Amino acid sequence: MWAIMYAWYFPKGFWMDFPTRRHDWKNVVVWIDNPDLESLKIVAVSMSKSGRTSLRFHYQTDLGSPYLNFAWWGVFIIAQHFFQCNTELNFRTSVWEQLTDPARVALNDIYNFGDAEVPFSDNNFEDYLDKAWPF
Repeated sequence: MWAIMYAWYFPKGFWMDFPTRRHDWKNVVVWIDNPDLESLKIVAVSMSKSGRTSLRFHYQTDLGSPYLNFAWWGVFIIAQHFFQCNTELNFRTSVWEQLTDPARVALNDIYNFGDAEVPFSDNNFEDYLDKAWPF
């Protein structure tokens, strides 16, 4: 089983409908069966809930593709972000090894994002994958 982690940075983190922190990271782990195959099979998808925990759900082929929703609900919807995993990535992807050394150093620095942890940093990546394990 192989894992692909996608992560998003948000300048504000919310609890209920109140901004509570300066930085926030959310991540999704897509579990695939074999990256060498011409047609990949998604086995499961795990989505970060908050902080160090993850929501886990199995990918259902009858849905077409996973539909992910990060939302902060209150009296009004304060911020809402929808992501749909499909064959066309509509957002820029970066591979850790392709980042410049200064970029990796900045993302690994635990003081750059307040209490928010970068899920794919050298210190956090394995732990976040363990917490996202769907089985």
